[in-house]
Amino acid sequence: MPQDISDNLLLHAPPRLKPILSNMLDGAKTQESIGSLRVTSDRASVVVHKPWVSETDAASLGSALARQPGAVAAIGGFRLRNGTILSGGDFLLHPKGLHFRLRGAPAAAARFGCECDCIADGAVAIRRGAFDVTQGRTLLAGDFEDLTMTALTLGIRRALGASVRIVTLPDLLLDQQDPELSISSHARNAFSREFNLDPLAAELSALHDIEFAWARWNASLWGRPGDFSKYTERGAYHWTSYASHAPFKQRADSIAQLLLSTLAKGAVKGPILDVGAGDGLFSWLLAQSEYPVEGIEREPNAVAAANAELQSRNARAHVKLGDAEALDAPDGSFAAALLADVIEHLGSPVKALREIRRVLKPGGILLVVTPSWRFGSSPDPVHHLEEYRMDELLRQLGACGFSVRESGAIKGQYDDLVAVATR
Repeated sequence: MPQDISDNLLLHAPPRLKPILSNMLDGAKTQESIGSLRVTSDRASVVVHKPWVSETDAASLGSALARQPGAVAAIGGFRLRNGTILSGGDFLLHPKGLHFRLRGAPAAAARFGCECDCIADGAVAIRRGAFDVTQGRTLLAGDFEDLTMTALTLGIRRALGASVRIVTLPDLLLDQQDPELSISSHARNAFSREFNLDPLAAELSALHDIEFAWARWNASLWGRPGDFSKYTERGAYHWTSYASHAPFKQRADSIAQLLLSTLAKGAVKGPILDVGAGDGLFSWLLAQSEYPVEGIEREPNAVAAANAELQSRNARAHVKLGDAEALDAPDGSFAAALLADVIEHLGSPVKALREIRRVLKPGGILLVVTPSWRFGSSPDPVHHLEEYRMDELLRQLGACGFSVRESGAIKGQYDDLVAVATR
């Protein structure tokens, strides 16, 4: 019906009939609030959005969904603040846990949409059929608090399988003025009970069961650790850099001293675990204290190089073959652990962090050092699976049971994140 005719009908309709006539003319559109969310429904779609999203933007999202191929079950927009991307697509089934794609990149980078696990914030438009099959109203009425939109859209994948698509579109840029997600322990527990997944720290290595076939829609994109052939080609190259390159030496000394001084100030004493020890340089630096050091490393050539260097110096340290995700040590064996230049290489960082926490004594210390994520570049794109922003690193440490004591950065020639946490 032409817009001028429908407007005229509404203008001259009796007051008590106007709401009914409006719904009829608008495809039986209904609007309501469920919890903190606003929900607009018609026969074709359901748009769910936070109050800070304008009704105009929400309606635009609904219109954009109608133009998408049928396999697209839900769409969202990019979220921005002050010219910087907050998210170009939300992920839970990710090595970094809860992850916001392109976070920290300039708004000009909002040019390419992507398929994602879910839409966690802002607004989402869902095809009516997908919403009904997902039992969307039940999920909206759940105890998920700020995880409600996440539960709703991840529920689509669970209900409809890996063939459906949830995408973000760069056409719609949502300027977020309100605070971002604040995830309470209550909401996290409710989500975990519903999906049998930790929304902040999903363990990818545990998602092989047939029950989680829906969760593995992007498993082909989960990276595997690369082979460190450089230990075969270059031997104990960290020792060479330490002897010849002053900035490298200063960085290594600072990292070791930070862990040792933190350990000295605390009440927990005992051996130190060097996770991903490589050729043993950090194990040697740490062993110059009063504490013995045990290193674990998965590359045989690195283990051989490390022990040759350590034995030549009579260090109270040794390195053995081992896997950060399956540590061969009893619970509570170590007073401290170092994870330096390692977490960015791991296929399942959550599993490794939980293992490290298991083998630490109560109150034990973990020091993590890792290259900072930078938009458009990586210091080692061949071997690094994921690089972290500080908020991502601290969130993952907390989700794995650690209490973060302090955090900072190493700048200059390097660009590293540093976090000190306790069990």
